[in-house]
Amino acid sequence: MQDNTELYKINNRTINQAFRSAAVIAIFCVTTAYFRERLFHTGMPIYTYPLFLFFLLITIFRNKISRRIKLLFVLITIIYVLTTSILTHGLLSSLKVFIVGIPLVVSFVTSYKKALISMVTCVTIYIFFAILYYKGHLYYKFDIEEYASNIFPWLYDISILFLASWVILIIGNNYSKSLIEKNNKIQDQNKELADKEEKYRRLFDDASDAIILIKANGKIYDCNQTTCLLFKYSKEAIINKSIFQLSTEYQNNETPSDKKGKQLFSHVLQGKTLKTEWTYINSEEKEFIASIAVNKIELSNKKYIQAIIRDITESKKKDRELEMYKDHLEQLVFDRTKKLKEAQAQLFQAEKMASLGTLTAGIAHEINNPLNYIKGAHYGLVQHFSEYKSSDQETTDILLKSIDSGIERASEIVNGLRQFCRNNDSLNEECNIHTIIDNSIIILHNQLKDHISIKKQYVDTPFIIKGNSGRLHQVIINILSNANYAIDNSGEIIISTFCENDNYKIVISDNGSGIEEKVIKQVFDPFFTTKPPGEGTGIGLYITFSIIQEHKGTIHIDSTPNKGTNVIISFPRQ
Repeated sequence: MQDNTELYKINNRTINQAFRSAAVIAIFCVTTAYFRERLFHTGMPIYTYPLFLFFLLITIFRNKISRRIKLLFVLITIIYVLTTSILTHGLLSSLKVFIVGIPLVVSFVTSYKKALISMVTCVTIYIFFAILYYKGHLYYKFDIEEYASNIFPWLYDISILFLASWVILIIGNNYSKSLIEKNNKIQDQNKELADKEEKYRRLFDDASDAIILIKANGKIYDCNQTTCLLFKYSKEAIINKSIFQLSTEYQNNETPSDKKGKQLFSHVLQGKTLKTEWTYINSEEKEFIASIAVNKIELSNKKYIQAIIRDITESKKKDRELEMYKDHLEQLVFDRTKKLKEAQAQLFQAEKMASLGTLTAGIAHEINNPLNYIKGAHYGLVQHFSEYKSSDQETTDILLKSIDSGIERASEIVNGLRQFCRNNDSLNEECNIHTIIDNSIIILHNQLKDHISIKKQYVDTPFIIKGNSGRLHQVIINILSNANYAIDNSGEIIISTFCENDNYKIVISDNGSGIEEKVIKQVFDPFFTTKPPGEGTGIGLYITFSIIQEHKGTIHIDSTPNKGTNVIISFPRQ
């Protein structure tokens, strides 16, 4: 557009210059034609003078008149002057030289082809007039011999030829200068563009990121050396390849690459600059993830899509690793927090049990004092009724025996509570397992007496191990409590002890609801319970397992749903 404007200015400037020169020739022609008509009576049309004046006015106001109107008027004027001159002077017309001027004028407005047609038309008209003169249809109205032998016509023709040649020379020279100036300017611009292109090419080729120029149809137009290294193709192999041939079939395992790419190109060609991630594949069939910036550029009035590609596979891998480390750290924090909570719960439970033991020991001691009074009173009553007979001796003996049974039962409970609540961390006590079991049954008597029968199958030999009596009481109480919970209505608990090889075995069996196999694997986990909320803490069997491990023993549960459970405890013989 800028070049067309420059050419228009050159043409317009040349036309204005031609008008000025033509005005000089017109003044000369009109003046000499006047004197020629006076000398030779050649005849001169009266409307030649108004046309001349109109031509001068156009020349004066040439800058305010459009180029086409000026050229059209010049063309009409030349044709008129040429025609009238040939009609008057025929072969001797000096103005026939302007036949050369007509195509020159036309060439400034239209194409070379049309200018050539105008020249042929003028020559044809000239030939037409020549035939008319030759046939005698036209004839000279003055003495040709006198006209041709006079010096004035020769001077006139020489002047016309000189002025016409001079005008054409000036116009051609100025037009040539303008074109040379324009050409120099274009060369300077081309040099500047070449320098810019060279700089761009260097930046393009030396860029650390891959740069690809893509046609609107998705074909690759150009690429830099980094692109070849990234995709492991030669430049020749990449050019004219579809960009989608370098992509995986799908993006994010969802959208086909060609469909997503066409949507992307549509937005970019509308002038938007987009950034996204894309999965490519190189010549070795290896996939990689890239960050791409896509924008529209224009080269030689053609639109291209520029894609700047950076491989971020390693970066994405590190991000995923960091995410995994983050998740792992969060899991570690979660596990550690869970363990801390479990430890806190154990400490709380231990503190609770310690407090309960202290409270129970205090209660046992307090009960023991009035129990001694009752024992003393019972002994006094026995002595009294031995010395002084009762009026109903049989009833008195029954009542005294009942009091004695109650005292004995209370003593056993107090003794069991003392054993259970002993505040001793030592594992070197002589622990009679049978006694510990009996004490535990006594403590739980109130829970078991209504619906459960207890069967003891003790081995005859002594069943004594070294350990902590209080903790072993807790083991037996926990297991018996679970057996009691598993029996809904009435049932039976069998407690067996026996020796096997170098181990003492305790088997506590019940005919309760049993435990499913998948649950058995979790029963010793802390805080795991099958009891409803509020009925269990989930640490009873965990504590039991810990105490047995403390005593170098093992515990195993064998259970069948709806049939019952066997708990087998083993301690090494010492």
